[in-house]
Amino acid sequence: MIKRLFWNPDWNDYLYVVSCAERIQQDPTAHNIEEIGRAICQDMYAERGCAEKHEALCFRLVFIHREQSKLIEQELFVSERFTPSSIGLR
Repeated sequence: MIKRLFWNPDWNDYLYVVSCAERIQQDPTAHNIEEIGRAICQDMYAERGCAEKHEALCFRLVFIHREQSKLIEQELFVSERFTPSSIGLR
């Protein structure tokens, strides 16, 4: 249990991506956008294999909050299309 407190790479990666998303909301930078794109590609290709790395992708950041009894969805950012090779993945 103590080891997990200090060494948990999956959770650290998750927190890093969330931090990048929060920074994009405030001030989009190419670095943060590329980091989220890289995380998406790595997750997708770990599941689906390397055969589809030529695909163009994009992502959007949607924040959801509650106002009284309604859920309000706000689309705050939509990325440009990118490919894994355009963000440095082979």
